[in-house]
Amino acid sequence: MILSGVDFVRGLAVIFMVLVHVMGVYSNNTVQYSFFYDFIDFLGSPPAAPVFMFTMGVFFMLSSKSENLKSGIIRGIKLLLLGCLLSFLRDDLFVLFEGNLTQLNFFKSNNLITLWEVDILQFAGLAYILMSIIKYYFKKPIWWLMIAIGIMIASPLLWGISSDIKIFDWIFNYLWGARDIVYFPIFGWLYYPLIGMIFGLMMKASSDVDELFHSILKPGLILLAIGSIITATDFTFHIGDYFRSGPGSMVWITGFVLTWIWLMDKLIKKIKENNIFNIIYYWGKETTSIYIIHWLIISWGTIILGNETTGYIGTLLLMVLVSLMTHYVSKLVKIRI
Repeated sequence: MILSGVDFVRGLAVIFMVLVHVMGVYSNNTVQYSFFYDFIDFLGSPPAAPVFMFTMGVFFMLSSKSENLKSGIIRGIKLLLLGCLLSFLRDDLFVLFEGNLTQLNFFKSNNLITLWEVDILQFAGLAYILMSIIKYYFKKPIWWLMIAIGIMIASPLLWGISSDIKIFDWIFNYLWGARDIVYFPIFGWLYYPLIGMIFGLMMKASSDVDELFHSILKPGLILLAIGSIITATDFTFHIGDYFRSGPGSMVWITGFVLTWIWLMDKLIKKIKENNIFNIIYYWGKETTSIYIIHWLIISWGTIILGNETTGYIGTLLLMVLVSLMTHYVSKLVKIRI
């Protein structure tokens, strides 16, 4: 059952992630320094991962499984292990095929990515565990908001902290990102699912979901304005490197997410449902399968095509080809957690 613009933006987020990953792996320097690249890169930024994580919090609250702490922790562990498996299949397996097995060291990050990388699936696994714990022990949403704000403020103080003890560094990787291959550290990406949990609770309690969605434009625009003002005080600090953005950027992105959901909700109510919409909803529903399949296609495709070798036309064709292959393979291979 289609709930609203939340379903739609989640599907769009996954599509945008696929496009930006294809472009990032295959496009050449000419493409990478163009408006086309910047445009696709933007689609793969605020409308992608932050929206995806926000909706993860929403659907966590709407799911009956979130009522059980044990099942939530188990699901989180499965997602975490699945993320590590994906990292192995798209990166470390190449090392094995190159005959460098003897060089692998479980605690040397430049040899074995599997244990060090914190991509979106690893983050999702830890986030699911933490959301389950927070929801179980902190019943009132005001606590979720306070924790989210605390994470937003504390994150810049923690980024990059490391030690000379490898096992501690491995833990720090997941918490606040001590290394370059940490794309989504808990501090501060957990902020978005926690805000999503609050919105999910509002949806669950609302007697008129359409009215709720109608009302989110104003706070969205206000947060966009506040985030812009905060960011303007120290642009470099607040914008960061996207994966580690400051509080101003996070407030701005929250406003963007609310405004984006409002806009897409209006769009799907204005336009008659069609096959394109159905594909977007399908991608939103099968996010785990889509994410894993598209990365394996992209990664193993470099054996034939190489890295950063295609121009505009080649990049566009690969975007279409990878999307089609991902869609049809996902019909055959369902990965459910």
